[in-house]
Amino acid sequence: MPRRARSIQGRYIYHVLNRSNARAKLFLQEEDYAAFERILDEAFLRVPLRILGYCVMPNHWHMVVWPRDGLDHEVADFRVG
Repeated sequence: MPRRARSIQGRYIYHVLNRSNARAKLFLQEEDYAAFERILDEAFLRVPLRILGYCVMPNHWHMVVWPRDGLDHEVADFRVG
């Protein structure tokens, strides 16, 4: 069962993460990590969400983000596509 959507507010810092199912690897080779960073760049060009830091591991990633005050939608809008 999915979690309920959480309320995001500007001015606050959030820890965002995504894990694979059953600990399956998301990143198998160096090129996969590079592709992840290209996707981050593309998303940032569309939505300039402040990213304070991120960490990418074989089966998940973490990101610390800080949406601007009044632009609470930045976190939800920061995606591919």
